[in-house]
Amino acid sequence: MERALAGILERIMSRVQERVIVIVAANGFYGREVAKGIIDYCRSHGWWDMLFEASTTELLMVKRVLAAIEKRKTAGVIGQIHSPRIAQAIVAAGVKAVDVSGRFEFGFPVVRCDYRAVGEMAAAHLVERGIREFAYYGDTRGYEGELGESFERCLKDAGF
Repeated sequence: MERALAGILERIMSRVQERVIVIVAANGFYGREVAKGIIDYCRSHGWWDMLFEASTTELLMVKRVLAAIEKRKTAGVIGQIHSPRIAQAIVAAGVKAVDVSGRFEFGFPVVRCDYRAVGEMAAAHLVERGIREFAYYGDTRGYEGELGESFERCLKDAGF
């Protein structure tokens, strides 16, 4: 009887879902792809109870994230953490977080693509296609700066 009860409890506990808040810019390609990747992960590793937050204003997003953390006993946040207010709200709530943008430094672990490699691949692709005049248009801060510097360095190394 005890073994049967232990087995039942183990099966029930294995079905307990982690509560995770996902903060993404759903109106952008990157945010949608991040959300898709998280959903794909959950499908193969067991579902999480997820709240997708994509408010259009920072104030509304902070309010909703704080309310969700308090109400849902959230295990963590995965998101594009672009705002100091949102970062402070997450820290104040004592919830673990992973930043999937890396645009700003808030002290959370960061998962992002290798923008230096993207710049190198873009430059190599254009050179391979025979293009001989180049320009890069983008912000010089953060990941865009990394991408642009890498693009320029690769072209200089190729003799341009």
